[in-house]
Amino acid sequence: DFELAWAWRYSKRQVNPIKLARQERENFDIILNTLNELDIPITWATVGHLFLDECKCKNGRAHPEMPRPSYFENEFWKFDKGDWYDIDPCGNYKSHPEFYAPDLIEKILNSKTRHEIGCHSFSHCSFDEKHSSPELIEAELEACQRAANKFGIKLKSFVFPGNFHGHFDLLNKYGYKIIRYKRNEFKEIGFPEKISENLYAIHDSLAFDISEEGWDYNYVLWKLKKYVEKAIEKKAIVHFWFHPSIKKEQIIDYFFPFLEYIQVEREIGKLDIKTMKELN
Repeated sequence: DFELAWAWRYSKRQVNPIKLARQERENFDIILNTLNELDIPITWATVGHLFLDECKCKNGRAHPEMPRPSYFENEFWKFDKGDWYDIDPCGNYKSHPEFYAPDLIEKILNSKTRHEIGCHSFSHCSFDEKHSSPELIEAELEACQRAANKFGIKLKSFVFPGNFHGHFDLLNKYGYKIIRYKRNEFKEIGFPEKISENLYAIHDSLAFDISEEGWDYNYVLWKLKKYVEKAIEKKAIVHFWFHPSIKKEQIIDYFFPFLEYIQVEREIGKLDIKTMKELN
């Protein structure tokens, strides 16, 4: 989930969006370089605003053309004051690299490994139909694709911000083929689920992110391998995801060792490593 500061501004975790965005940028090259060295492709589910070089306020408002969600609160977010775009600096990727990332998009596209760039909405809004109107979602999808057009990208995969899902009909209308779908029940492995004639879902297995302290990273690595072994046994899909802003110690202690493990398993023919759109 490639988001920089956009994901965290209304988070109940009370984290600093700017600090996390800077951490994500610091981690970006080492993550991308390691993926490319091991030839492991991933889907970068990208917040659409990151495609922009810059944006400008009009009469003191950022993106006045975009609909705003009403105030709401859910399990992870609380938006109860101000304007949805208050955090937008109306700057550019050099002056405010926490909100724009065309430079990083170029690095992904120029990689020797063929990664996918998918959609994570334009402004990281909830797709829960209780908190988002069809007009809002259509505007988000249109703005994201319009921003991606500059790079010649046709967005095919979608990841719901905060895993709050809904508006499947609009995702189908805008040409999305596969989504990450986090159901209420826990699933370690799964198979593509048909949502509509042209839209399929894959289930979230596990996130690499660990927010609590005190985890034994050797245990985490063991658990990740067990998920993979189960997927191999059942000839199923195991779907892992992460935020590039995770702590460096987590990247070094179990994320990279896990990538090395699956690379070896692929080499001996036990598994395939695919982006989301390659599953469709």
